[in-house]
Amino acid sequence: MANLPYGSISDLRSFPDLTITAFQVTTADKSGLFIHDPLSTAVDDGVITVKQGTRVFTREISADINIKWWDVKGDGVSDDTTEFRKALTFWAGNGGNLIIPPGLFLIKLIGSEGNYISVNTNIKSLSISGLGGQLKTKKSFAAFAIKGHENCDLVIKELNVLGSRDSEEDDYDHILKNIYVPYNARTYNNSYGMLVTSFKNVTIDNSSVQKLHGRAVSLSNCSSVMVRNSQIIDISRSGIETNDTVGSLSVLGCRIVDIGVFRNSFNVYSDGVWNNYQFDDDPSGRVWYTDVGDCIYSNSPILFVSDNYLRNFNRMGIVADPAGLNVKTYLLAESNIFETDSLRLRCSNPQSSIWIENAQTGLITNNTIRYINRAVSEALHGYAIVTAVTLKENCSFVIENNKIYSENYNKSQLAGIKTINNSGSVIVRGNEITGKYYANIYHSNVTNIGEGQSVGVRLLEKLVVENNTCKNTNINGSCFVFDNTSTNGIHLQRLYLTGNIFSQVTKSNVTVYPYATLLNYIKDNDLDGTSVDIRSAPYPQNNFYFIGNINVGAMLPKVGVAGENNFMYINENVFVSDLIASYLTGITRLSGEIKNNRINGMLYIRSCSNLTITGNSMKSIVFDNDAQSSGFIDIKDNNIRVSENSTGIAFKNSNQFTYNNVTIVGNTIAAESSLITNATGIAFTTNLGGKINLFIEANSFPYITTLEVNTDRLLPKKKIVAFNPPNVPANSTVITPMVFADVAFGQTIAVAFAADLGGLLPLTAYVTSPGNINIVLTNRTGTAVDLTSANIFLTAI
Repeated sequence: MANLPYGSISDLRSFPDLTITAFQVTTADKSGLFIHDPLSTAVDDGVITVKQGTRVFTREISADINIKWWDVKGDGVSDDTTEFRKALTFWAGNGGNLIIPPGLFLIKLIGSEGNYISVNTNIKSLSISGLGGQLKTKKSFAAFAIKGHENCDLVIKELNVLGSRDSEEDDYDHILKNIYVPYNARTYNNSYGMLVTSFKNVTIDNSSVQKLHGRAVSLSNCSSVMVRNSQIIDISRSGIETNDTVGSLSVLGCRIVDIGVFRNSFNVYSDGVWNNYQFDDDPSGRVWYTDVGDCIYSNSPILFVSDNYLRNFNRMGIVADPAGLNVKTYLLAESNIFETDSLRLRCSNPQSSIWIENAQTGLITNNTIRYINRAVSEALHGYAIVTAVTLKENCSFVIENNKIYSENYNKSQLAGIKTINNSGSVIVRGNEITGKYYANIYHSNVTNIGEGQSVGVRLLEKLVVENNTCKNTNINGSCFVFDNTSTNGIHLQRLYLTGNIFSQVTKSNVTVYPYATLLNYIKDNDLDGTSVDIRSAPYPQNNFYFIGNINVGAMLPKVGVAGENNFMYINENVFVSDLIASYLTGITRLSGEIKNNRINGMLYIRSCSNLTITGNSMKSIVFDNDAQSSGFIDIKDNNIRVSENSTGIAFKNSNQFTYNNVTIVGNTIAAESSLITNATGIAFTTNLGGKINLFIEANSFPYITTLEVNTDRLLPKKKIVAFNPPNVPANSTVITPMVFADVAFGQTIAVAFAADLGGLLPLTAYVTSPGNINIVLTNRTGTAVDLTSANIFLTAI
């Protein structure tokens, strides 16, 4: 080979020695070794085949195929489409690695099914490498379009595509009668950066698409697709898009920014006419919206998105929307960063960082989501994460350890995390959600229809919301909202709301909505003085557990109908003020257990049955059974602190409705201080009405001025007075009358004397008339006894 002839393609054609078998072309961009092929009849194309007279020389290709072999210019001005297409055609027919050398290659491939470059069915793998070059395309065209087959793999590495969005105005098609806003548009004359279909496995690595009107990367009919370490910037429609013919999509370590952002000047096609509009100063007064702008949109059965940076997307950051209900779809969105900080984002659809629809399973974990600015004056919804808008059965979704922040509230309903009706379970765990929201966490329902299904709301078996930290700075916002507006009935079976820290600027807004049909388990939450709404439906037995929560504000209980029971287990909570366990004008009958709570106010109950109140501390207990009777009430071992002019345990309306089987045992009913002058321990409104089996025992009443009112029983009375007994002759009895206020017939008088009786029998006493007693002294000795004065202790039982 030392004497190998060399030169240009023209030199080979005119080389005088007709016996040579090889020739080295040394011309820049066309260099290569050409070998004589005596059997070839191919024509001279000046690229792969060169004729020396009648002798055919064929380029030897070991791996790389350079597009410049086909005389592409790469000057950014010349149209290189025809020559580039020839290069793609040869590469697709012969295999190898297609390289894009430095240069700006203007390409205008028609991006449609009939204009793909098709790969030979014998080719098992292809690759393309951009060695510093860029493919530049314009509106309505594709820079790169290739169609493979099911046994061929494709690797795209360092391929750079540049659109013309910086030099051409965006085109939009006006969508009439849009359901969201009056002036909605969708991108028109779309371009494609990379248009790929029908491969087995596709890898796009360290590539870029920028300034494109249309779709940056669009794939279909592939078993699996991986896009990694790539950049997609300033795209009018979508970043990476796959349909349901792609088996799986993985997007790793990519930077996808400014997707669907309106430019200052754009064209809208309406009624057969193109009109130009300015975004910020529209002379027609129209506010234009577009319903596109997704960083990653996938109908694939499997979607894996990790460690990406997604910024300023008009509609969605990640969309998982598999079409087939029979496909089990898995979404993993992990360790991504989402940011929106542009007032040019205007979408006619609800907006979200992560949206899952019709998926089977999903894991959304360790993502950071920041909403800084979005379009103003929008009556549209916005969400950081929306999950489980699904028609599938037995779904499972986990939203865990995400950090979500919103600076502005400019949506009618901006939510940090929204979950929508499913079949299966949803777990929202360990997230930090801070900022201005309609709700930090929002669960709702929709009426929808699936394949072979009737219209209706799906039934979610389990919603778990645990260990989240939610801070809501919106004056109209709540931390957790449960939407139960469906006319098709309640759609959640079990709610577990545990270990959350909820903080919101307006304490009167409701934070907790436990409306599941089978079980509501609310435990160990810090509610920051906000309310709990339990008005939706009565709770059956073993359904409602409210345990270990602190800083609980008001409870909004059910009004109900007469005879309707409401079972509640309210244990070991701290209420910042009153516990209104029954609505002030409600008639639902309360049952269950109120145990070991600290209530910094009163406990208010209307009618009740089978209710235990034990071990609580509070200011009073008020029963107000205005509509129906109450019974089987066990009030035991409570600490009640009574203020001036108040009653520790008050039973109202007892002249109209019966209280039966009421037990009041072992309670401490104490005035708040010894200075209280008017406090009552236990009181019924009147002494009329039925009080059946009323049992009061072993209660203590420190500093209480009136122990009981209208309990219809004889209460113990105590009196201590100085007493100078009379002289009692030997073997005689002396009776001394004494006033003892409020004693009544039927009471037994116990007597104790502070001095030695000097041989007299123990003193006795008895009631002679209401408020009067006789003291009896008996001397059985043989001498008279005259005792000195001392205190006498009288107790009427």
